[in-house]
Amino acid sequence: MPLTRREFIKGSAALVLASSVPVWMRCSPDTGGPLSRRQAAIARRVMQIILPDDELGPGADAIHALEFLRWTLSDPFYDPDIQRLIVKGIDDLDRRAKKMHGRSFTALDAEAQAAMVNAMAEEGDGWLSRMISVVLEALLSDPIYGGNVEKAGWHWLHHYEGKPRPDAKTRYEVLMQKRHGGHV
Repeated sequence: MPLTRREFIKGSAALVLASSVPVWMRCSPDTGGPLSRRQAAIARRVMQIILPDDELGPGADAIHALEFLRWTLSDPFYDPDIQRLIVKGIDDLDRRAKKMHGRSFTALDAEAQAAMVNAMAEEGDGWLSRMISVVLEALLSDPIYGGNVEKAGWHWLHHYEGKPRPDAKTRYEVLMQKRHGGHV
C-alpha cells in the first residue's frame, strides 16, 4: 500500500526534527513579509496541498505555515539564494498555470492545482522540495517562531517539548544579532 502524503510527512517529521533545529529557528515574526498578496495566496494553496487540513492531523493553515514562510523570507540570516528560489518558484508556478490553463494558479479548481503540484513532485522540482521543508519546519518549530500554533505539530507527533525553550532573549534572530555584533 503506498504511503499517503500525511503518512510520509509524519514519518519524516522525526528526521527533520532531529536534523534541522537551526533551520526552523530562522524566522523573525516581528518583521513584515516580502510576498505580494498574489504570491502569498499561491504559497498558501501549495502548502495546503502539501499538508491539508483534515481529521488526520493539523494542516498548513492550522500551523500557520504561510506566516512561518513570511517570517523565514524576512530573516536577514536566511540564505538569500533560498529566499530567491522560493519567491521565484511561486511566480514560476503561476506563469506555468497561465500557460497551461489560461489563468492564474489561484483561479484554478482544487483538482487542477493539486495536479500541477503533483506534476512538480514527479519532476523532482527543487522549489517544491523547499516548500515541503518550510511546511515541516512550521509543523515542528517552537511556537515562539510563529509556526506550530498551540504546539499542534508536537501534539500530533506525541512530542514533548525540550527544555529550555527559547524566550525573547534567546530567540534565534536575537542570538544571531549578538553573534554578528548587531549587524545583519
